[in-house]
Amino acid sequence: MTYDAAHGQVVLFGGGRDTSFVSDMWTWDGGTWTQRLPANRPSQRFPFRPSTRDGTMMAYDAAHGQVVLFGGSGPTSLLNDTWTWDGSTWTQQHPANSPSPRTDAMMAYDAARGQVVLFGGFDGYSDISGPLGDTWTWDGNTWTQQFPADSPPARYWGTMAYDAARGQVVLFGGTGENSVMGDTWTWDGGAWTQRSPATSPPARSSPSMAYDAARGEIVLF
Repeated sequence: MTYDAAHGQVVLFGGGRDTSFVSDMWTWDGGTWTQRLPANRPSQRFPFRPSTRDGTMMAYDAAHGQVVLFGGSGPTSLLNDTWTWDGSTWTQQHPANSPSPRTDAMMAYDAARGQVVLFGGFDGYSDISGPLGDTWTWDGNTWTQQFPADSPPARYWGTMAYDAARGQVVLFGGTGENSVMGDTWTWDGGAWTQRSPATSPPARSSPSMAYDAARGEIVLF
């Protein structure tokens, strides 16, 4: 789920329900949920949309006025397709480069650099499956892997949000190779920096985090 600032609505897509996946799409206008796509079949108006999936990553790309969706876990395999939503139509993108298939990664829009940032996730279908620790950026046309000198340890089920007051992306927690994590990192467009705050939330997996613009701070629950 992410906020589409160009069209003033929250966009929700897919997810898991009980033991199955769903591929329906809904928008929230502040008072009403509206289903934008049929749950199980293409329609004449919306013939193309992302396939059924869970654990996908989605962020609003303000530089291009569209929502970006990447990857996730399908019914039989992990995915690494990229889609954009312009308020009325899904378009599958075919970038020259792309992150490997994954689920449950962290993704946020870096407004200072005009890029979507993706970190980590889980690769559960390779010979060496486990958490990932790579960093990628989306510029509206292609994905570019970044190679910072320092980087957060590999993880999935963490959380990430853009801190507009300080012009940086904030990453917290998640599940690593052998433990749940409680570390804090910031991304400035070229480097990850580990932070050592005087107080910090206990280590956890799958938290929720968002930027509170009225108070200029990140909120985690």
